[in-house]
Amino acid sequence: MDLKARGVVLRSGEELQAIAIIIATGLRRRKLGIPGEDEFAGRGMIESSGDRQAFAGKDVCVIGGGDAAAENALMLAEICPTVTLVHRGKKLRARREFTEQLHTSHCITVFPESVVHRILGQEHVEAVEIERSGAIKPFQMAVQGVIVRIGFEPNSDLFRDQLKLDDRGYVIISSQQETSLKNVFAVGDVANPLSPTISSAVGAGATAAKVIASRLVR
Repeated sequence: MDLKARGVVLRSGEELQAIAIIIATGLRRRKLGIPGEDEFAGRGMIESSGDRQAFAGKDVCVIGGGDAAAENALMLAEICPTVTLVHRGKKLRARREFTEQLHTSHCITVFPESVVHRILGQEHVEAVEIERSGAIKPFQMAVQGVIVRIGFEPNSDLFRDQLKLDDRGYVIISSQQETSLKNVFAVGDVANPLSPTISSAVGAGATAAKVIASRLVR
């Protein structure tokens, strides 16, 4: 993709030339980047809350310290005998309404200042390797499911060498949704770290479309 020339090559190999381009590639869940995370996709890695019924009666590990991690831990605690929540910080970042429930649940254990180094198993997830602050060495804990909830990151890798991005990878835009290249626009979550919602994305798309239309009739 050559954004400066506004040229796009489709997966089929077809090449398109555009008057203007609107980028709306959204976000993806941030990964840990540890051994086993990709290898056990679909074999013990819990992708969404819709998958949780498949882990009823199993021991699971939730990784993260924010609202999403806490909420998923609480939902899994309804159907799982043990839920271990592992997070890097001294304190959870989640809202008080979630943290209070976490600490009163009989089946949730919270490991602060801890890091998961590896996800282990044969055909399916069987354990995680955890390093706790102050511990002499990491230890392995048996689990059959792992869910990672450590935030999101923008799908902007494709444009990294062509557009100005902020230090988190979000596309930098003007008030008219235009990027650092003329007639190349970005809308939605990929350019909006403050309020990644459907409503704001729709409004941004309408703004970009109106700007493009106004330039075409000049």
